[in-house]
Amino acid sequence: MIDIIRGLHGLVPTVEGPGEQEKFDRVPVVRDQKTMERGVEAQFSVQNAYTKSRRLEGLFFQLADWHHEVIFGSE
Repeated sequence: MIDIIRGLHGLVPTVEGPGEQEKFDRVPVVRDQKTMERGVEAQFSVQNAYTKSRRLEGLFFQLADWHHEVIFGSE
């Protein structure tokens, strides 16, 4: 899962911050609950990395409860 998230993080636009620091735009990753939990845990497991890109700071995860909407919205 970390490799998948690193691939997604490679698509996050970067902006050069003060002192030539890397700064990332925050990009949402909207998925179902299981994928979201795996992504958050993978991101949590690299939180002690030395750089922002290795900490995957440009991504944040959001729950898309599409299945719930479809199942209960059609009744």
